Amino acid sequence: MVVAEVVESSVGQGRRFLAELSALRHARVGSEVEGRIAERLVEDGDFVEEGTPLARLDDRAIKIELKAARAELGLRQHELEELQNGSRPEEIVAAQARYDAALDEEASRLWTLERTQELHQEGTLSEEDLRRATLAVRVARSLLAQRKAELELAKAGPRPEKIAQAEARVGMQHEQVALLVDRERRTEITAPFDGYVVQRLADVGAWLSKGSEVFELASLDPIGVRASVPEDFVVHLRPGNPVTVTVDALPGETFEGTISKIVPLADPRAKTFPVKIRLDNPTVNGVPRLLGGMSAQVSFRVNAGPVRRYVPKDALVLSGGRSTVYVVDSGERGGKVRPVAVVLGKAAGSWMEVEGELREGQLVVVRGNERLRPGQSVTILERLTLTPPEGQR
Repeated sequence: MVVAEVVESSVGQGRRFLAELSALRHARVGSEVEGRIAERLVEDGDFVEEGTPLARLDDRAIKIELKAARAELGLRQHELEELQNGSRPEEIVAAQARYDAALDEEASRLWTLERTQELHQEGTLSEEDLRRATLAVRVARSLLAQRKAELELAKAGPRPEKIAQAEARVGMQHEQVALLVDRERRTEITAPFDGYVVQRLADVGAWLSKGSEVFELASLDPIGVRASVPEDFVVHLRPGNPVTVTVDALPGETFEGTISKIVPLADPRAKTFPVKIRLDNPTVNGVPRLLGGMSAQVSFRVNAGPVRRYVPKDALVLSGGRSTVYVVDSGERGGKVRPVAVVLGKAAGSWMEVEGELREGQLVVVRGNERLRPGQSVTILERLTLTPPEGQR
């Protein structure tokens, strides 16, 4: 005998709607800097991972600018180091020597002035000679003051303001180098996410302005499904609900997905609400099984009712207006059968709702039950595993 189990299920209302497959992520990748395309690294249909280089721009000019900026940065850093290190010992020694020489010069001019004053009183030297000696002393004292200031500066080193200015110049040049490094990096156009190259929008040799589109990319795993659902049905749907999807181009195949979003604004003309569904998309020989733009149908089940008991329709024996099923009271291999009267309810595909002295998991005969007698011993040849009625178990 061939047997199957009694099942319990809560079967709800089901409806189907037309839908269309679409990429969950879809973008046109543009250039962040201007320049000429020097190299194209991918072709239409290629799968690329996030960060994969798609194309490179001619970066010769930016490399020259970057080299000059780094050289300027080196110069500014050396200037700062020179100020931070202060005066060299040799510079202080030289300043001290100039100061000592100025002291000696002042002393010499003072002696000459005193001697000139004595000779002027004696009438030997003129008033003009006295004025020249006096001016020479003033010049010597001015030079001495200058040499003293130079010596003090040499000993004190650079002023803090000078060091701060040099540090600012170094910082500005660092930023200039960083800006050029960033521009050089952006001459390589990369994929912003995992996906397929759908279309090439520019080729080698083309001049790109900032923002010019170069490639079109689409992410197809998982893939999205968009269905338009009327208001009387959409109110029963919730994100996370399971959905069965069939694709017109793949007859006989079904795909299981879940509702990801319900857009809370209706199309003003059709009065339907967009429902978005997410599906895993297997790849066969490097090609995704489901493609963007394919037509599909989606099946939702809602309004689950109370739990009902079901048996396969083939388990029913109809005679004299009565409905009976034969239950096998046995182990794994067989046993005796006994008839159980049932009251029929609603059909659910290949299943029939029944009421009677049955419990979930009992085995009922689905083939060969027309000739059975109560208490007859049977051998189980096959135990069918059937898909239960759609709904919540």
